[in-house]
Amino acid sequence: MLQAATIQDGGDERDTSRYTRLLAWNVSDPSSRPPLIGEWVVPLPLSDKDNTQQCSEIHFVKPGIFFALSRDGDGHGGDDNNTKYKQADLFSIVGATDIHGTKYDDPANPIASDGKLKSGITPATYVSFVDFVEENGLARFGLHNDDPADQTLIDAKWESLTLAPCFDSQFPDDFFLFTAVRNALLRHSYTRLIFSQADNDFLTKDGESLGESYDADINVDSQFLVFRVTLPGAGPYNS
Repeated sequence: MLQAATIQDGGDERDTSRYTRLLAWNVSDPSSRPPLIGEWVVPLPLSDKDNTQQCSEIHFVKPGIFFALSRDGDGHGGDDNNTKYKQADLFSIVGATDIHGTKYDDPANPIASDGKLKSGITPATYVSFVDFVEENGLARFGLHNDDPADQTLIDAKWESLTLAPCFDSQFPDDFFLFTAVRNALLRHSYTRLIFSQADNDFLTKDGESLGESYDADINVDSQFLVFRVTLPGAGPYNS
């Protein structure tokens, strides 16, 4: 999935780039060029100023259902210490219009104009799910949002999602969801954990790149968050 809309679909402006595209290829035959077999429109969340919260990562949950890590660029190492949106959301392409092989494959025929989706296209259903910056949740991890800009400020750039089974017989639909300021994914069962990580974008006062030392004038640690979530029906794809 693209992080936001293509240029022809409004991707050159934050307030018109909501409608992005999810594409699927059949890669079962390594001897031939994978054919495009599906293409759907996904409506990304908007800020209170109607700017698009771009998607850094998606992760398969079950057929037709995916996680989307959508976020702003604020937090530790970003432009503003106060982040408004970092979430692991869910979207479904069940019932959405498959536009592959249609006129919308031609850049001359955008799927959206001025941030408005063309009529006749049914987009994916997108719903809010796990909020990374909820105040009480952050406090449980020893983190915070907004000032001061210290090492416990939530990082700006979260880039990854993965799932791991909880292996809890009483809650078979539970998983661990991992997210990070960088990525990691695991598998199996029904209550699961979400794992997510934030990378530090090489922001350090004592760095080295290509054999040369550098000072980025800030130290931003990598961060990981883990959530326990219930995802009925998500188990079989890990078996």
